[in-house]
Amino acid sequence: MGLIIAWRLAIVLIVVQPLIIMCFYTRYVMLKSIFRKARKEQGDSTKLANENYYTILIPRPNTKMAQKGSRKPTDREYSSCIKNSNWSLNCWYGRKFVSQGYISPRQVFQTIIILMSTSRIIIDTGSMITDLARGWDAIIAVFKILDNDTKIEPENEEGYMLERIISHVELCNVHFSYTSRPDVLILKGFSINIEARKSMALVRKSGSR
Repeated sequence: MGLIIAWRLAIVLIVVQPLIIMCFYTRYVMLKSIFRKARKEQGDSTKLANENYYTILIPRPNTKMAQKGSRKPTDREYSSCIKNSNWSLNCWYGRKFVSQGYISPRQVFQTIIILMSTSRIIIDTGSMITDLARGWDAIIAVFKILDNDTKIEPENEEGYMLERIISHVELCNVHFSYTSRPDVLILKGFSINIEARKSMALVRKSGSR
């Protein structure tokens, strides 16, 4: 549509359109990265607070966020500079074609808005590729789980009756860590033996179970 309205100006805008796409995409990735890091740091701070280390350990993530955020303005200013330069180029070429009588001022704004909207659509579509890939991986993981062979026959109506239940539980050499903090081992080489008809509770240093 932009080529039909004013093809001379549209050609100039199409030539610099990859730069605009790069600027908007850089800003989108940067903001998404900052939001993801802030949410992660907030979650870590909450977990640390629950472990009764609030006054000592909470300031550290905030300091790291301030240090990481101080490096971002360079990318943001670079992106804004290219975007503003593109707007100046568009207006200058549009004024030149208007003064020469090739197009009207209305056609200049129509062409710029159409091509800028096209760039935004391309950016939004490109930013969804990662999310679509993650969603596809999740679907594949679900089908892999459904395709696993179970040791219990689901079609067997009689089932399997245990002759004797002892209720004896024994764990040997267990290693466990939360997925959000894989570097911090909650259980390292943990072993426990719970005899039948007895109960046992696992209590942390903070007193919670």
